[in-house]
Amino acid sequence: MPTIPIRVLLFLSSYLPLFFILGVLLFSKSWIISAVCAWVCLIGPLGLWGYLRRCRKRHQRKFTRLRNYQRRDSEVMSYIASYVVPLATLSLDLFSQMFILITFLLVLLILYVNSNMIYINPVLSFFGFHLYEIETEGSDLSRYYLARKRLVRDETIYYVHISDEIWLETK
Repeated sequence: MPTIPIRVLLFLSSYLPLFFILGVLLFSKSWIISAVCAWVCLIGPLGLWGYLRRCRKRHQRKFTRLRNYQRRDSEVMSYIASYVVPLATLSLDLFSQMFILITFLLVLLILYVNSNMIYINPVLSFFGFHLYEIETEGSDLSRYYLARKRLVRDETIYYVHISDEIWLETK
């Protein structure tokens, strides 16, 4: 399981589209908030890329035979909906509306950091990753598998552990 600072960084990367939209919307009102949003848009994906790279280098590469799988990319779309709806209803002109949005983001941050939602991240889709729920030979447990390639039943997959429930494809 990633450390709390890493999970916060991964949360920031998962909300990159929101921070980009907020930065553009608030540019004429506050260049400071827009600059913070731009910083998040830069540091989030770099942090995600660095974290995945570090996982691949630090963890032992393993392999197993794939028994069954299902694509779970639709979970990313429901995640995106969690911030499209609030944006559509807020004008961001009043302090109270900004306070509501910040409170909403803080609640989402706490949920993201305390749960194992690292794999639900639209930036991963941008990097070409797909989310699969897989079952492997010799195990009754299903796991999430982040991979760029398409999966085929009964093939051998190579992975590193991100956590007990999440595996990351390696070559």
